Amino acid sequence: MKELLSLDPKISRDPDVRLFFSQTESDVLALENREKQGIVGSAPQTSFKPLLNSNTANKTSPRPKVKPSRPRPPVPRRPSKPPSIVKGPRAKVLYPFEARTTDELSLLAGTTVSLLHRVNQDWIEGKYNMKTGLFPAAYVEIIEDLDEDLEEGEDEWDDPEPVAVIRCHFSGGVRDIEVHPTFVENPVFKELLTLVRQSLKRQDLVMNYLDHEGDLIRIKDQDDVDLMINQSERKTLPRQLSRQPSSSQYVRWEVHATLEKDYSVYHVKDTPPRRS
Repeated sequence: MKELLSLDPKISRDPDVRLFFSQTESDVLALENREKQGIVGSAPQTSFKPLLNSNTANKTSPRPKVKPSRPRPPVPRRPSKPPSIVKGPRAKVLYPFEARTTDELSLLAGTTVSLLHRVNQDWIEGKYNMKTGLFPAAYVEIIEDLDEDLEEGEDEWDDPEPVAVIRCHFSGGVRDIEVHPTFVENPVFKELLTLVRQSLKRQDLVMNYLDHEGDLIRIKDQDDVDLMINQSERKTLPRQLSRQPSSSQYVRWEVHATLEKDYSVYHVKDTPPRRS
């Protein structure tokens, strides 16, 4: 065995040379003696690495194929919104303007502002960036001016229709009820009562007025309405009501609403009518 292992390495590498090992009778006797002596197992075996022949010596193990990753497609960019084109009466902003009050409109130089109304020679009302307000006329250059005829027609239509205002007192507060001026010329009892109840959103209310002594008088019919109006004609309006816009007019008489079953507001309790 030692002689075989000590052979020239070229012989063992020769592909035509084969080495064979067989177990002899002496090997069997040696193994039995080892078992009798209490030595379990056999001699350690020497592991031999298989030798590659000349044909496979230069070959390397194939590498596992890796699937190439696909390149990610480019993310499409959202098209930028085209700048909004202002049509109609408009002006180009020459200088930046910063609003100082809530009714003014801030502007950026180089932008375009829509024109809505020319207040006077110095100020214009316009619209920019979804906001409406005033800005100085000297800060812009007019591209398309406003139509003066159209503006005059709009001014005529913009005048508010005159209205009459009835002051209604209820539960410590005051409610101003706007009606057409013809309604207060000759108010009808049932219509006035319905108006008060609808405005205060309660159907269990009655109307009253104050007499000269400051006592509440319940209004039960049309005669009481006429008495309230005749008595109020001799009164003067309070100072805060006399300074009112020309489009509205407070009537001289006022209504005091109370609950229908509440008689504690009167100095003399009014007993309910008897049922027949």
